[in-house]
Amino acid sequence: MGRKRTRTWKHFYLCFVCLIAVLFFAGCGGAGYRENLLRSDRLLARGDYEGAIEENRKLLSEYPDRPPSDNALFNMGLIYAHYGNPRKDYKKASGFFWELIKDYPRSSKIEEAKIWIGVLNTIEETRSKLLERIKKEKEIEKEEERPEEKQPVIKSLLRGEKLMIQGDYEKALAENQNLLSKYKDNPPGDDALYNIGLIYAHFKDYKKARNSFKRLLKDFPRSSRVKDAKIWLEVLNVIEETKQIDIEIEEKKKELR
Repeated sequence: MGRKRTRTWKHFYLCFVCLIAVLFFAGCGGAGYRENLLRSDRLLARGDYEGAIEENRKLLSEYPDRPPSDNALFNMGLIYAHYGNPRKDYKKASGFFWELIKDYPRSSKIEEAKIWIGVLNTIEETRSKLLERIKKEKEIEKEEERPEEKQPVIKSLLRGEKLMIQGDYEKALAENQNLLSKYKDNPPGDDALYNIGLIYAHFKDYKKARNSFKRLLKDFPRSSRVKDAKIWLEVLNVIEETKQIDIEIEEKKKELR
């Protein structure tokens, strides 16, 4: 099982590197749709999300039923899922990935699209769980059978999760770190660790995010957060590997220049 997964990831990375290499060398010639794809990449790197979307829309209109529309669909999914996009829309992102899978079953982007769909589903499920817990905040506080000493703990956890939903990640991090310092080996330390991992992933501090999720798996093996933590660890590993590939590609570009 482990070896099979390793082979799948290696295949994914190889496809990714090959695709980038093809785009780069073809782009040097300034030919056709490849230039659109390269422009899209540059615009996305600069944070011009609308410009990048427009480039890919052009490709979709010019090549409605054939490649490179599969690449354009994949790029549109990435743009709408991008953490920095002020108009990010996970539902739209998933829609583009599903369209790619449906219309281009032989595309080299299929496996990556499936991975992203899994990631976006996890994010949405986590968000739904947080919202549901906050809705129950008043009910929890009214439970007469709950010991009074537990009330501050529940309030602290809910407060941290509220701050995450509101986008105040600095205060959410402080709230969860404070909670973790008090409950290192007992719940809700597992919830605090999971939230801390999410926050560090948002800040792109992937090393600290991974450490938080790993600690959760080690210290709280029976936690309800274990499954989601494992998914996030896989996602963060892919991000780090892709980052390394990008560095190697840039080095090759410099050599060629």
